[in-house]
Amino acid sequence: MKWWHWLIVAVFVTGGILGILGIVGVFRATHEIVEYIESAQLTVVDSKMTYEQQGYPPEQWPVVTGHAKNTGTRELSYASVTVKWYDVEGAVIGTSSDFTTNLAVGEIWAFRCKAYIWSGIENPGLIVSYQAIVGAVI
Repeated sequence: MKWWHWLIVAVFVTGGILGILGIVGVFRATHEIVEYIESAQLTVVDSKMTYEQQGYPPEQWPVVTGHAKNTGTRELSYASVTVKWYDVEGAVIGTSSDFTTNLAVGEIWAFRCKAYIWSGIENPGLIVSYQAIVGAVI
């Protein structure tokens, strides 16, 4: 074999080994990310929608209050609840959020999400339902 044949063989062998190591590295990183995400768990324990008077002229605006619990295996450095406000047709007409930091494992947090005109809602009378969505970061 000529010297350049050996060079081609060396490049393919090295590339193959590096390719395999790259695949292993990607698998390991993906596994760690999945493990990381699974350990960050926040659960809404309860929630309810009530109304508060605000604005001028005064109007009744919805407020969602409730409790969320860190059901994961690690402290959450950031936990949030975002409420999507829906009209009678099921369309999202605004959102509101609340957050807390350093939520220990098993700890329960009282959240409060209030609809405001600056949260995209022009008429509070259009709101008929809501959905509370959690977010968490370890």
